[in-house]
Amino acid sequence: MAQSDNKVSLFLAQTTAGNSSTVTWYCSGEWEFSAWGTWDGATIKLQHSPDGGTRWIDSADTNASAVSFTNDGAAEIRIPYGQLIRANLASAGAATNLNVALFRYS
Repeated sequence: MAQSDNKVSLFLAQTTAGNSSTVTWYCSGEWEFSAWGTWDGATIKLQHSPDGGTRWIDSADTNASAVSFTNDGAAEIRIPYGQLIRANLASAGAATNLNVALFRYS
């Protein structure tokens, strides 16, 4: 996982199902959750935990729609300060190779 002031990478060339590293979200403002690459049947979700990682909740975008993709996509998000976040990759196929990152709107 790579992080800067304007970008948080959760997956880089991920080829297998599983969860990204967990990030404590100490960022403010509006961000874009983006996923791109070769899908081969895979699904990506953004998740957050309000209780330190015991329970994981599928996150919603600013229109209250679940943040879940099965092909290249992006969604505007807001995550409460201090919560844990992660990306979840499910149903990875043999050719799956995905990148997932959050980008700060300026």
